Amino acid sequence: MSPVVRFRTLPGSSLSGYLTYSKSEYSFSFDFSFDAADEADLAERMGEGRRTSLVIDTLQLETDADSGAVLYAWGYFPAQSWVPARLPVPPATQARVSVEVDPSLEEAVSVPVWRGQEFAVEHDEETGWIRVSRSPSGAGAYAEIASGVVLQVVEGELSAVWLHPHIAE
Repeated sequence: MSPVVRFRTLPGSSLSGYLTYSKSEYSFSFDFSFDAADEADLAERMGEGRRTSLVIDTLQLETDADSGAVLYAWGYFPAQSWVPARLPVPPATQARVSVEVDPSLEEAVSVPVWRGQEFAVEHDEETGWIRVSRSPSGAGAYAEIASGVVLQVVEGELSAVWLHPHIAE
């Protein structure tokens, strides 16, 4: 049985830093972490450091296992599967997103978000935005949880992940 995953958008600031996509490694971030501008802010958000990931195929949403705070995106995610598209800039505001999972989150045990559901990966080369979504919808709250990482939440469900990385060879 798949876990029940519910998202909540909360007031707060996003994690400042850099989301990088490495073309040569086919992945977001070189060392499987977000390059935070303020390491103390990242450490505070990570709490005791018990982490896990919410997964969409191989894209990881790093999450504090104790608080459910979704922190940033990382992971192997080959650009060859991205479909060219014209994407609007998401109307995001800085916020925090928390997740509740039943059964509860466990350290280092990944939780699939859209298990068995189809999703699309679209890339707008002109704007640099990437949208990973189950259905392209303008509805919901757009929460920028970290620089270059926007979660679109509709009625407690993750509708899309918007990514705006720095591209490295």
